[in-house]
Amino acid sequence: MNSSEDTLIHRPVGIGRTSAVLWLGNACPLLEATWSRFNVYHVSRPDALFMALDSCLATCVVIDTALPELNVPGLMSQIRNRWASVQVLLLVDSTDSPALETRPNAYLSHQASPATLITEIRRMMVAAEQSLEEPASESEKRAWQERARQLERLLQVASSTALDIRDFLGDLRQSAQITVNADNMALLMTDAECTILSDAFNLGTPGDYLDVCRAHLQSLSPEERRIYLGDEVLLRERVPGLMPATQRVREAEAAGAWSYMRLPLVVDDQLAGVVALFSPIPGQFDGAHLQLGRLFSAQIATAIRNMRLYWRLNRSEQRQKAVESVARLIADDLTLDTVLSRIVEEAVRLIQGKQGAVLLLHSDNYLVVSAVYGDTPHAVGRQIPLGSGQAGIIAESGQPSVVTNYTEWEHAVPDLRDKFLPDTILLGVPLNYHGRVLGVLQVMVEKSASRSVQDDLDVLMMLAPQAAIAIAKAQLHERVRHDHQQLRAILDHTAAAVVVWNTEGGLELMNPEAKRILDRLNIPVKDWRKATFSAILAEFFPGLSLDDIQSGSGFEISLGELGDYLVHVAPIVGPDGQVEQYVGVAHDITQLRRLDQMKSDLIHILSHDLRNPLGLVRGAYDMLKDPGMEHQYAQLHEMIVSSLDRMQQLIQDVVDLEMAESLGQDTAASYQLETIVQTVVKRSLSKAKLQEITLVYREEQRPPHLLEGYPVLIGQAVDNLISNAIKYTPPGGYVEVSLDMRGEEALIRVKDNGIGIPADALPHIF
Repeated sequence: MNSSEDTLIHRPVGIGRTSAVLWLGNACPLLEATWSRFNVYHVSRPDALFMALDSCLATCVVIDTALPELNVPGLMSQIRNRWASVQVLLLVDSTDSPALETRPNAYLSHQASPATLITEIRRMMVAAEQSLEEPASESEKRAWQERARQLERLLQVASSTALDIRDFLGDLRQSAQITVNADNMALLMTDAECTILSDAFNLGTPGDYLDVCRAHLQSLSPEERRIYLGDEVLLRERVPGLMPATQRVREAEAAGAWSYMRLPLVVDDQLAGVVALFSPIPGQFDGAHLQLGRLFSAQIATAIRNMRLYWRLNRSEQRQKAVESVARLIADDLTLDTVLSRIVEEAVRLIQGKQGAVLLLHSDNYLVVSAVYGDTPHAVGRQIPLGSGQAGIIAESGQPSVVTNYTEWEHAVPDLRDKFLPDTILLGVPLNYHGRVLGVLQVMVEKSASRSVQDDLDVLMMLAPQAAIAIAKAQLHERVRHDHQQLRAILDHTAAAVVVWNTEGGLELMNPEAKRILDRLNIPVKDWRKATFSAILAEFFPGLSLDDIQSGSGFEISLGELGDYLVHVAPIVGPDGQVEQYVGVAHDITQLRRLDQMKSDLIHILSHDLRNPLGLVRGAYDMLKDPGMEHQYAQLHEMIVSSLDRMQQLIQDVVDLEMAESLGQDTAASYQLETIVQTVVKRSLSKAKLQEITLVYREEQRPPHLLEGYPVLIGQAVDNLISNAIKYTPPGGYVEVSLDMRGEEALIRVKDNGIGIPADALPHIF
């Protein structure tokens, strides 16, 4: 009956029997009442009753005479002949029942109250106990003495400060065999809420047995779980005909045991698990073995208590070492990747986790997985938005978090939900530095009866500040390294010469351009390394003082064939306001000076060359206003047009010069050659018409695709050819422009019937 499975509390009476009741009969209200007070074995056949008595399962027998086809006289005769000390109570219909002639120890009516039945059973148990008191034999005494010595040795080992738990656990089965005659055993641990059972010490618990115990535990309410694990169970023999199949019978069957004990394991007044003892021999365990089992369980509890103390001390030492290891990262000049990898590795190892990750907060307000350890579902580089998943919530709130079942957690990241196993716990802590969150440290651990999640979280919280400092320093070093590399690249490739001196006279930095200048001047670099800044200043700028230098003005210096340089020298001031270094930058201004001279020359040329045609135009214009010059109008008109053409050509020459100088700076572009030629021809038609010249364009074959080049210059070249042809062709003549292909080349021809190019000028045509 199921109710009995929750109330199996055993109380040993003597060496030969236990305080159990054998009930032969059908289920009835009196049997139900007995289940709640005694350890009852319910059988329905006489042969099962005899097997139970042979196994000494009970000292008291209740026989319900209402059981069909029951031979009460024959049954009582066998009991009296074979088990004289057993107390028998008959349940009868009336006081004149023939069954009473068999002289039972007690009898009751089927209509008797449960209280009366319980009283009678207790009285019979006392009588049975008194009849079983007999002195032990010498062999039994020696066996008990050996068991006592083994328990004493077990206690000494368990109480030792130098306890090696591996040796202790390795000898535990042998100790169980000597102490309580158990051929096998199991040590199952539970958590503070009694929600799980596990073979925490890996003793090799039979898998079926563990499954049966776990399944039953999960079927109970929180209150019933403590009662179940706190009960003492003694099954002397697993009899096939016993009914019902109680939990203790299912457990023994799953372990392959015919004799079975289960005792609570109490450590520091807290229910920590159970100790189970198995034997393949029926009737191996009795009440005395139950007492020895209690002592055996107590010694295991002592060993676990000492082991936990040792682990706490050892873990405290390990934590201190881990914190020191992370603290050393602050002093070491390591890359950020190395620091992050070391931090997550130390964290996972410190709390014996499975995997871990460090996520850093990006400036754009999202987390980036920056380092992982173990087979983590996170991939380095993955981005997690703030407020998403455990890490995103921690980064947003700045508070630690524990997720005991990620797959069922409402805030789980969808694509990560199925990557976390149900028997894992995800711990996460913020990495805070100077009031801001740098990132998040996450570690995944396995659920275990011996694990304290709060302790693990406290360890990570203890580790987090040191980790945050190390990360902040590594990030600063990364920025400094990046800035240094960037500055080095600028100095190495800039066209300016850069030199840095300290105030004590040492050259600290010189870029390649400065070394090139010194090489051209035949000045060894080592001479400058030994020279003071004052000596260099006096050599190159004799008239300058340090006060002049600190004003920030530039100074020009001529280095002969090397050219002219503009030099700026500036002080570098330290935090105390004192000058620590001087930096000098020299720019080559030779080209600028040449361009300035060219500009001056160009202005001079233009002012001179434009003055003459402008003067002619002015003079011709004034003569046109004279009425007496009408006969020379045509000549004056031609003079004005010729002077204007001259000024236009001067301006065009300036434009062409600028175009040629900028060619090296522009990039080539795609263009259609036929479009450019047609545009120039159309632009020149008015000029040709004015001079009574026929200008025609003929396109034989255009390029099949776009060309790459400088379309402005191409157009200018075509314009020059056409303009010259018109210019040197007399009125009534013609100019023909054609476009054709010659192999892979485009060919532009300008043909006229003018005076042509003088023979002495042909060598200069290109």
